[in-house]
Amino acid sequence: CLAAAIVGASFPAFAVLFGEVYYVLGLPDPDEVREETINFSILFIIVGVVTGIGTFLQLYMFGLAGVRMTTRLRSMTFAAMLKQEMGWYDEDTNSVGALCARLSSDAAAVQGATGSRIGAILQALSTLVLGIGLSMYYTWKMTLVSVVSIPLVLGAVFFEARIMGGQGMAEKRKMEGATRIAIEAISNIRTVHSLGKENAFLERYCVELAKVAEATRIRNRLRGLVFSCGQTIPYFGYALSLYYGGYLVAREGLRYQDVIKVSEALIFGSWMLGQALAFAPNFNTAKISAGRIFRLLDRVPEIITPPELDDKDKDWKADGLIQFSKVEFHYPTRPESHILRGLNLIVKPGQMVALVGQSGCGKSTCIQLLQRLYDPISGSITMDRRDISSVALSSLRAQLGVVGQEPVLFDRTISENIAYGDNNRDVPMDEIVDAAKKSNIHSFVSSLPL
Repeated sequence: CLAAAIVGASFPAFAVLFGEVYYVLGLPDPDEVREETINFSILFIIVGVVTGIGTFLQLYMFGLAGVRMTTRLRSMTFAAMLKQEMGWYDEDTNSVGALCARLSSDAAAVQGATGSRIGAILQALSTLVLGIGLSMYYTWKMTLVSVVSIPLVLGAVFFEARIMGGQGMAEKRKMEGATRIAIEAISNIRTVHSLGKENAFLERYCVELAKVAEATRIRNRLRGLVFSCGQTIPYFGYALSLYYGGYLVAREGLRYQDVIKVSEALIFGSWMLGQALAFAPNFNTAKISAGRIFRLLDRVPEIITPPELDDKDKDWKADGLIQFSKVEFHYPTRPESHILRGLNLIVKPGQMVALVGQSGCGKSTCIQLLQRLYDPISGSITMDRRDISSVALSSLRAQLGVVGQEPVLFDRTISENIAYGDNNRDVPMDEIVDAAKKSNIHSFVSSLPL
């Protein structure tokens, strides 16, 4: 902040020196002119050196703060996503494509309006405040007339923010829709090719992009109008300042170097404020993105472990008595489609049970309910006569070994994928090999090239 204020103060300092140089160049004595111009040249060099050091510190420190904040936001956002229940992921707005786009773009949008941008805004405010202060010191009459352009520039900023506030979120949602289609097609590219549906996905993608393009065109028209006003109005103010300054020189004996100082100081302030207009869209986008991030961070998952159970169930071991009692269930996104209606089921320790039925009858749903990926609408599920909702999630899921219909491997080595079954400790290699032998994959893994 101090570095930004120093850089901002360099512009009013330049205005003062510039006005004095104008006065010196009009002196009748050539020797005095030469001596004074050398002194002012040294002062200009000093201002330049200080400005250079301040600019380096401003960009470095604010840039570093922006990167750290973005990293922290992404980490917190990803952690919040991982804590949500499965029903949250079933919503269309929380598809894989939308969440990946949000994770990358929202944090970046917040950084785009912070970090070095904050430094530039503070620099502009420093220039404006010091410029007005110096101008009031030299001639308050001329200052009051000259600053009329500043409220107009600020009005343009607030006008744009008010008009574009609601459109930014709609534009983001449309972009997420296009991203969702692209990820859906690419992640299932074999199926897309086999069915010959490349053009169908391309058409859907182009339709979504057209919606984004239309929203962007509307925003850019208003952006161009407001930014052009921000660049034009300071020059109108400069013209008014010189005109009234000339009047004060002629009628009230104001020194002409003071007219130059005031005009230059105020034009620098207005110009810096106009440049700050370039960041207005970034702040509007950052406000929308930050709102979405904090709504996610503040959201309490519907399926959580009560804090008092974390330590209580750390060493809990289940015998394997499982009971479903009058379980009713439908998925949160499909309340009209009941999957389970009054299910009663008892599985004794060591007993092997097969759930058989047509697709969609609830076989996989029973396993998901047992894992507490979802909670039943009514009824209860117990393990060892203890309701699973009263067991810490980590302890409950540690008792269950699930082999899905489709193999899922993380982007890690085979040994790391096997060790993922126990994340509470560093699994030694002999245990990994033993698990591979028991799973009958050790010979296959050993035959793979290194």
